[in-house]
Amino acid sequence: MTKTRDLADLGGGFIQAGTGAVQRTVESKLQDVVSVKDFGAVGDGTTDDTSAITNALGALAVGQVLYFPPGTYKIISDITITKPVGIRGDSPDATCLQFNDCNGIKWNLSSYTGNYTTVVIDGLCFETTVDGTRTGLQYENKQFFGPKAGRIYMTNCWLRGIDPTKQWLLAMDLNWAYKSYFEAVWIYGKESNSADAYPIQTKGVRVNNCTGCVFEHCDVYRVYTGWTLTGQSEGNNWNNGVAVAVFYGIVFSGTEQPSNHQTISNYHVAAEQTCIDIGENTNASDTRSHYVTNVFLLQRTSQGSQANNASGDGMINWKGIKCDNVQNSFFVNIFGLSNFNPSLDLVDSNSSLISFEADCSNNTVSAIYADRITRAINSGAAVNNNSVTGTTILNGAVTCLDVFRKANVITEINNSGILDITGRAVNLNSSNGTLVKLPDKGASVANNAYLNIDSTTGITDEELKLTGIANDGGACDISINPSGGGRVNVGGSTVTLSDVNSNLQLGSLTTANTPFIDFHSSGNNIDYDARIIATAGDATIGNGKLSVYGIAFRPGVDNDTSLGEVTNRWTQLFAATATINTSDEREKQDIEALSDAELRVATALKGLVKKFRFKDAVQTKGGDARIHIGVMAQEVIAAFQAEGLDPMRYGIVCYDQWDTELDGEGNEITSAGDRYGIRYEELLAFIIAAL
Repeated sequence: MTKTRDLADLGGGFIQAGTGAVQRTVESKLQDVVSVKDFGAVGDGTTDDTSAITNALGALAVGQVLYFPPGTYKIISDITITKPVGIRGDSPDATCLQFNDCNGIKWNLSSYTGNYTTVVIDGLCFETTVDGTRTGLQYENKQFFGPKAGRIYMTNCWLRGIDPTKQWLLAMDLNWAYKSYFEAVWIYGKESNSADAYPIQTKGVRVNNCTGCVFEHCDVYRVYTGWTLTGQSEGNNWNNGVAVAVFYGIVFSGTEQPSNHQTISNYHVAAEQTCIDIGENTNASDTRSHYVTNVFLLQRTSQGSQANNASGDGMINWKGIKCDNVQNSFFVNIFGLSNFNPSLDLVDSNSSLISFEADCSNNTVSAIYADRITRAINSGAAVNNNSVTGTTILNGAVTCLDVFRKANVITEINNSGILDITGRAVNLNSSNGTLVKLPDKGASVANNAYLNIDSTTGITDEELKLTGIANDGGACDISINPSGGGRVNVGGSTVTLSDVNSNLQLGSLTTANTPFIDFHSSGNNIDYDARIIATAGDATIGNGKLSVYGIAFRPGVDNDTSLGEVTNRWTQLFAATATINTSDEREKQDIEALSDAELRVATALKGLVKKFRFKDAVQTKGGDARIHIGVMAQEVIAAFQAEGLDPMRYGIVCYDQWDTELDGEGNEITSAGDRYGIRYEELLAFIIAAL
């Protein structure tokens, strides 16, 4: 037979182990922890524990925490707490508060006048027995100023339905919480999606008029809206959590000044319509200084989170991050994936990873990755002075940076497909010299990667500027097409085309036109100082004409440059007057009269003048080849040699010899050969001397 005694009757009291411990009564020791079972709660899931819990909470002193031993505690009516006290269980697996068709526990501190302490909520599961008609935990404080405000410290808790068919309408409703901390809070709703039109628009957490709250490792699953931020909420932080299988992920809506400086970091959001929605403050005022970094944004398919491998596509107008009147904010290291199943079709052209809806400026976007998303960045009206650096688009048939209507600074990396940048003025800048990195051209036209920059507003004075362009190899096409008579200005003192067989092509390949190059050397604001212009031309290569505008066309160094050469001769020279050759006595020496032998050669040369036709002319024109008058260089040489004179000592006879010439790819341009020539102005002067 076991004999029982009341612990209070133990005369020896209680002494804690360890040096310095003092004796206490057993009653005093047991009062260190207030258990809900001290007030008659059973925790068997069947017995109504509402009154016991209410009485236990009422007996707590400010700052105390009510302990719930393992079990399921049935609650059948709303419980309201009007002072800052806490509740704690062993873990959400072991301790469950089951609310039977009633709201969860509400802390209503709006009339509390005492000193504020932290409300502790730990190690509990909050279950509802109904489908989307009740609110879970509620915290209502009065408007606060600074450190006098009340705080919540909530860790390791679940909020869910009693089974997969049940869910909270709003799992947590937070009002005027200050510098509160939430960690490992898990909210689970009921599977729903756009296919069943979301019959109940459930919410995970509403954060209203809250400042400096931290939500660490907090996860929301299967609700219509994961998180809603409203009112004068400022400086809140979402870190290392997820919002999955939702229609909307994190939504800032109905916020008021000074609602700014929210941070979302290391987050995963899988939403059907919008992952993160940063709306403007009330009265159309801007919201600013937000920081979104290291987030993965997934477009959930319209058949729900369990249908990612099904045949359905996602919603139209999907947005990874949607911004309205957002200023001075940062979006860094953002990865977006549209349609988990790669066999699905891409969604409509209005879907985008980051969408600046309107009135967004001075924002910084860096290192974003858009996979199977129609637009990496989209924008509406009054979007300007935003900086975009390092946007990578993946999986081919997507378009990045579709519309920036104002001046935005953009630096891009394109891994595949076509990168289109359009807008009134797009400034492309790179500090390290690598602005656009495109892959090698593929074997087919469909796989050819190229950069296409179009200025499309039609404003005649618009300019499109590129600074610091470098390609890392591969044959890539860069096409720049400003409309409305726009200009393309390439800054810097030198433009270099350094590839093998580089070339510069001017003019249209489809419409007759007059391309030209203008040179400005005087420093005056005039049309040109000199111009080279191309005209005429037809379907035959080389049938166009070049015209030079300027008062002189001359070599850079006096008496140092030839016009043509022995293997590339001009066919004819048209001139208004004859050429002028230098005959200034001051520039000559060794001046002598012709010798008798030289006069005899001159007389012989007179008899060597003959008529002839050129072989290449006959080959080209046949019988129409014209007859020419002149001498044969070899006969002139023989005449000099007959008088014992060296013909090559005289400028009358010329002889040139050349080697085979190859292009950069090893193809033969000119075969090796040699050729004799005559300077006829000297020949005729020589013959006249003998008359």
